[in-house]
Amino acid sequence: LYGTGGECIYSIDRNWLNRFLLDEAEAAGAKLIFGARLIDFSYIDDQDRVVCEFEVDGDKTTVEADLLLGCDGVHSAVRRVIQE
Repeated sequence: LYGTGGECIYSIDRNWLNRFLLDEAEAAGAKLIFGARLIDFSYIDDQDRVVCEFEVDGDKTTVEADLLLGCDGVHSAVRRVIQE
């Protein structure tokens, strides 16, 4: 049972959390692109960089970055590409 021995459940409003994280990311200079579909990505070992290929509104685009976060849910495209 929760609540015994100092155990508890902490919850947070997801709407607030999402807005907070988006605002902080943009304030830090992150470029956010919604509606993009990950096609493929590769890691450049000697540069510690990742190159990602996306499809946005039917057009393919390539982005190079320091980090790729796979926060796209249970049917994660990032996970799919890693497992291929």
